[in-house]
Amino acid sequence: MSLLVVAITATSASNCSWTEKEESTFKAVLVWPGARSRRREVRDSSIAFWERVPPQSFSVRSLNAGQGTTGTHLVYNVSCRAGLPSVHYRSKCHLLDDDESERPSRELVTFYNTLANCVEPREGEERPPRKHCLARGASTRVRSMLRDVLTSGVVSLVDTPYTYLVDEIVTAIPDVQVVFTQRSPMAWADRRHDRFGGRDIICKSSVVEVNRDASYFDLIACLESAAELNLEIGEAFTNVKQVFFQERNGHERLAAMFAAHTRYILDSIARRTSFAPACVWDDDVPAQVRRLDGFLRQAILYAGDYHQHSPLRNYDDDVKAKAGDVVDLTPHASRAASSLLAQPARRSIDFFLVGSSGADRERRWFLPFIEEHFTQRSYLEFTDKENLRHWTPLGRFDRSLDRIDDSQNARERYYQLMASSNFSLCGGPSSTCFRDSLVTKTIPIVASYIFRSLEEARLDYKFYTIQDKDFVVREDWTHHNYETFIRYHTKTDV
Repeated sequence: MSLLVVAITATSASNCSWTEKEESTFKAVLVWPGARSRRREVRDSSIAFWERVPPQSFSVRSLNAGQGTTGTHLVYNVSCRAGLPSVHYRSKCHLLDDDESERPSRELVTFYNTLANCVEPREGEERPPRKHCLARGASTRVRSMLRDVLTSGVVSLVDTPYTYLVDEIVTAIPDVQVVFTQRSPMAWADRRHDRFGGRDIICKSSVVEVNRDASYFDLIACLESAAELNLEIGEAFTNVKQVFFQERNGHERLAAMFAAHTRYILDSIARRTSFAPACVWDDDVPAQVRRLDGFLRQAILYAGDYHQHSPLRNYDDDVKAKAGDVVDLTPHASRAASSLLAQPARRSIDFFLVGSSGADRERRWFLPFIEEHFTQRSYLEFTDKENLRHWTPLGRFDRSLDRIDDSQNARERYYQLMASSNFSLCGGPSSTCFRDSLVTKTIPIVASYIFRSLEEARLDYKFYTIQDKDFVVREDWTHHNYETFIRYHTKTDV
């Protein structure tokens, strides 16, 4: 599986680095865990767990390893703007409230907060019962929850708790692309102790020394070491606020912990996967947003086996095949394109949808979109009749319950209707509907930027997503899409 490359221009500016003098101060106030390979038992338990998960089931392509208050919202906002299903702590985008994709991340965040309450209850809350604050078994539970997140359909992970699970995620998905937002350790400590209530949990030095080389922010390693020592969560972990206010040289110690974690990520994680360090505190942020947004909108991301697409034919000597299945243009589609699209007449249908009513993840947005945008000029026909027994038509445009001829001419009729439309709602760029839209010069509307292959994503097809507010007919788009499709997906030359 080839995954999304998130690239932000890195910088060595002072706002994201520290001096030798500062590092000497850090090491004077803190046991510096270093960046050696992790203890074999921890590594082996991680590998053994993730080897049981089929690699093709992972949906996550992108991970921001940077901790909160390092610029994580920038990465999250740009990911959302690009149409990627993303999570940032409790925030989410492109995941419906009732979507099963969102539930696993919500449950993992809730469990992380339970662990934080075991260290120090949030104001107004009680400490969880002792059975919920035992380290034994906690690492297995976190891994199980993380597995559910990584296979849920979420594409981009940002912020807590994923920044504390970087090693696990890279072990599970070795080719996940990691962007690492950084900040000066002292500046981070200044800001982080009053964010999130200072509740970020940190492994205590005594436990880190047992594990010898783990980061202070490696959640799984600390849980496993604590379990071996038969400790409870509150005995194995402290938090940002406690370090900052209660420990001697707390400001420097907190900064040192952050610096040690940064060094661990740079020296260990960066060697194991595609990696892009980033600093948003010195660079021109608007320029960085444009660079990252432009890169994401190239959609160098594809669904692979996870989205259950038809396997691509392996024509190594044929550039067309690398972009998708090389097919003959069907007679009906060809006739629809030539007879209806060659005419300059105004299309009579604005929004068009013929297909499933949206039981799967890629189509759940259909109904909310229909309610907001469909008009008397629209055409809707849900085809999964078994799910329409108690269906009430949504308007005059809804032909789902009509007795429509199911003969051999049904496919030609489908193309004629689509070719008479300005916009077509499709499950995604990987769907048959998307390719039908290209050949009938209809502009597709989709929910994400997930293509079937890296090569196909680079063809720069023009389409709208459900995040767009205005849907404007663009003849330059339709001509570009049609010519690109013919050139790279058919046996016909433009």
